[in-house]
Amino acid sequence: MRKIYTSLAILSFLLFAGCSKDFLKPYDDRIVGRWQIDDINKFGFGGSVNDLPFRDGSLQFNKDGTLIYTTSSGSVFNGTWDIQKKRVGDGDNSNVYHSLQITAQRRFSRSSQINMAYTWAKNMTNSQNEFATAPQNTYDLKAEYARANLDRRHVFNINYVYEIPYFSDQKGFQGKLLGGWQFSGIFYYYTGLAFAPATSSNDPAGLGLLGNSPSGSRPDMLCDPNATATHDLTPAVWFNTACFANPPAGDNDVGNAGRNTINGPSTTRLDATLAKNIRFSESKSIQLRWEVFNVLNHTNFTTFSSTNVTSSVFGQINLAAARDARSMQLAIKFSF
Repeated sequence: MRKIYTSLAILSFLLFAGCSKDFLKPYDDRIVGRWQIDDINKFGFGGSVNDLPFRDGSLQFNKDGTLIYTTSSGSVFNGTWDIQKKRVGDGDNSNVYHSLQITAQRRFSRSSQINMAYTWAKNMTNSQNEFATAPQNTYDLKAEYARANLDRRHVFNINYVYEIPYFSDQKGFQGKLLGGWQFSGIFYYYTGLAFAPATSSNDPAGLGLLGNSPSGSRPDMLCDPNATATHDLTPAVWFNTACFANPPAGDNDVGNAGRNTINGPSTTRLDATLAKNIRFSESKSIQLRWEVFNVLNHTNFTTFSSTNVTSSVFGQINLAAARDARSMQLAIKFSF
């Protein structure tokens, strides 16, 4: 009978390993190869498909760290990729950072080029500030393990420089007038930071959280507040506030909500520059610049009025804390 069990165990392992040829490979080696964007969407990046900066084509991850992104129309972008895994621990402190970092560049004639950088990351910790803010329950540090305050799941930016090729020699009045024009800019998109739910005047476990306490209590989490988030501003309820409630009466335990379970608002911005270069000689030139920041005047919210379930403004975006209003400036530079 023992031989039968041993044979079955070996057969099961061989079947499992055969079904997944990458089972024994290091994690980095499992990334190597050509990935269709549709397959990546199915595999998942830890967020909705709409969060991904790529919509079609394929990504070729090479073992030497180089990357080739080919769009469905056949355009090719070369870049690099890397997976970073860092774990830092000191006693009860635990900090983990994992990321996939991709860069790509496409050069055109003269100084024209386009560059792309994308980071898919996750930063986890149970000690955001070396416990300067005490945990909810000092006897259960595992409950503090969650997203770091600075964690952003997706960070994507693309910058470009386009130099109009006509009249580049700037000969004569017509050349000086029509040549030397240059467009440049940068677009970036960051997913939101994490925020922690809180409650007050509530200490069912008797941990001494009332009054002047260096720690605070959290409510119960009944559902995922981000899954059905409306991101409404009128009324300004950003996430599903019904997913949080104080522990029921008679329940002598702390709230089960984890730290930083609420996804904050994302950041989107486009900056652009129009420049006119006028050359007088090999060493002397003038550059006129018109720079516009946040061209689309997209409002970027940063924080909440309150994430405390007992507050009358619980879950509302702090409209007064919006940032990055559109602004512009003119500049002139003389090089000699």
